[in-house]
Amino acid sequence: MEHLDPTKPRAPLGRHEYEPSHQSSISYALDGPPESASLLETVISHGIETAIADETNVQCVVAQSIARVASLALDYETPALEEFARSGHGSREQLELEYLDLYANPDTPDEVRQWIDWLAAYVFFLEAPMANRSEPFPPKANELEHRLVRRVISIDGQPTSANFRLNTSLAEVEAATSRLDLIAASRGKAFLIYLSLDTVDAETEDIEDRFAADYAGSYESVGALLDGFSDLSEWKSDLARWADERGLDGLVTLDESRILERIQNVYEVCDVDGGLYVFYR
Repeated sequence: MEHLDPTKPRAPLGRHEYEPSHQSSISYALDGPPESASLLETVISHGIETAIADETNVQCVVAQSIARVASLALDYETPALEEFARSGHGSREQLELEYLDLYANPDTPDEVRQWIDWLAAYVFFLEAPMANRSEPFPPKANELEHRLVRRVISIDGQPTSANFRLNTSLAEVEAATSRLDLIAASRGKAFLIYLSLDTVDAETEDIEDRFAADYAGSYESVGALLDGFSDLSEWKSDLARWADERGLDGLVTLDESRILERIQNVYEVCDVDGGLYVFYR
């Protein structure tokens, strides 16, 4: 029931179906020798298959190969894609400007769009390794701009995890931090824990109102939590009476772990410093 530590490895990535087409999706982009197209397609296809099997992102050489295909498919200069294909380095913003053009082109084969999804995910998580990962993986390349990235900010002089859009500027982060600092002063520790939840956007204008609506309380123990979210005490009394009437005293008990599971289906329960903080999902 421990709350996920953003510095620890995330849960396994969701599986993403990938079925290479029988007809080459790469040949439309290449004017070079057939063996060049075949080699690139082999590297990409096998790299994606391996990533799916390992439930992780593609390797750099695969991302570079996809960038090579994308640069050749566009009919204008693509310095960012060309540099990334050569070195594996580049500006995410500049790469997006180039590969999203190809992504949006109605003539681009669906398989190539899938490849670009993998390239975009590689570049995105290279820059933001602590970003929240959702299923299925990889996300669509044209949706990455909406993803949240975990940053560590200072609230009341203490390092605090909070989520911001990847493109949020340093000035915007600082402005939001000042506002969050004021809210935390009145809302306390529960608000800081709320900021660390994967789905909470720290830049939301009405974040204090959202916190008030989502926060369901804090408890010192699992027993206190179960009492607060169920009729556990009454159920125990009823069960004890039922067991006593049948000569089963001490032989029948409630499975409290199952009750807790039911609660966690509805609420996010965060175990922090021995206290349990509960929020609506």
